[in-house]
Amino acid sequence: MPVTDRREPGVYVTIEDKSYVAPTIEIGRIGYIVILCDRGPHNRIVTVTSLKKFHQLFGKPDYRRTSQTHYLADKYLQYSSKCLICRVVPEDSYWANMGIVENNTATSVANDYTFANGSNQIIPADDIAYDAFDVGDWIFSNDDLMENARQIVSKDDSSGYVFVLGADYEGTSSSATAQKYIPYQMTSLISVDKDNDMPETDSETVFYFYANGAGEYYNNISIKGVRNIQMERMYTDPDGEILYKYLFMDIGVYYNNTDGTETLLEGPWTVSLTRRTIENTVIRNLATGRILYIEDIINESSDFIRCKSALASEKLVTDIDAEDRRLQVMLLLSQSNPIATTNIAGGGINFENGTDGTGLYDISGNYALQPFSPLEGLVKQAYMGSLTSVDGSVEQLPEVTYPWYEPDCFCWSSYIM
Repeated sequence: MPVTDRREPGVYVTIEDKSYVAPTIEIGRIGYIVILCDRGPHNRIVTVTSLKKFHQLFGKPDYRRTSQTHYLADKYLQYSSKCLICRVVPEDSYWANMGIVENNTATSVANDYTFANGSNQIIPADDIAYDAFDVGDWIFSNDDLMENARQIVSKDDSSGYVFVLGADYEGTSSSATAQKYIPYQMTSLISVDKDNDMPETDSETVFYFYANGAGEYYNNISIKGVRNIQMERMYTDPDGEILYKYLFMDIGVYYNNTDGTETLLEGPWTVSLTRRTIENTVIRNLATGRILYIEDIINESSDFIRCKSALASEKLVTDIDAEDRRLQVMLLLSQSNPIATTNIAGGGINFENGTDGTGLYDISGNYALQPFSPLEGLVKQAYMGSLTSVDGSVEQLPEVTYPWYEPDCFCWSSYIM
């Protein structure tokens, strides 16, 4: 039992439990600023902890494109390390997006072609048959099925008419008419302003990609990458042969500049096109344990885009021609021909159908908010914590900060230049 009388000389031991550490409570003032601009997460509160992050998400102050409060937020973050930002957008502004969708329709070409099983060449009968297909098209015989389709990677008419394929044809050897086929195509939806506008249960869609904010700015966003053949070597048979070709990519998010150049905004990230292997093993980074599925990586890492996988993504691992399907999806996302193939890359995914809505910019694209605009009410609601937000963060503002939350007097001079 503990010794309480310590008057005698000696060594005494006291045990004190200090395992409990009280959580740090944030104190002090923090800025809450509502802004109007052409980019950034909208109708929600975003915690910004640096000026660099503010510029990355919402852009730099520009009197032609932003409200005056953009300047206030910029100046605030020069002297503070934390600010709450709420970007408000017109009610008819929409998200840019693009989906990879399975195509189940082929077009008949009424010309004769010579197909040979095991050969990477198809012989058109004449110049009309030769001109009916272009490099990058997929072709298969009328005697076969879509899974026998192969991509035309080059055409040669120097000594007869020849189509060179990206892989040996595995269909029927015959002279027959042909089918022109596009395995997967890109489709953009209009009037997207919430997650439910892009249903997850679509059986013909592989992936949906959409902007993490409304506005035309995101129409200049693209996703593109290259095949990562080193990661494919994680899964090999006893002879060292790769089991899952075309499974991994290194992808990045790019901004397409008006001068034709592009700027890397984020990435590159190593991703897998499927969540699991055919043996139901979750695909992870062996060094960190992080799941590498493209949906998880993008949604965890990106400030600019989001990804949803749909039902057709399962065919990339479970279907009998899953390897071909992965190649076809990879080609759409690739900025150059995939390593160790001669296939023609699609050049990446480019977003479309993002809009700024009405009331924010004039016909010249300059900031032109007028007094008593419908946006006025939305901005007031954002300051008062009553704006219907994307994630509920605005509505919670008065509650979580009570009784300290009390916004300063609202002044429209901050918005009207």
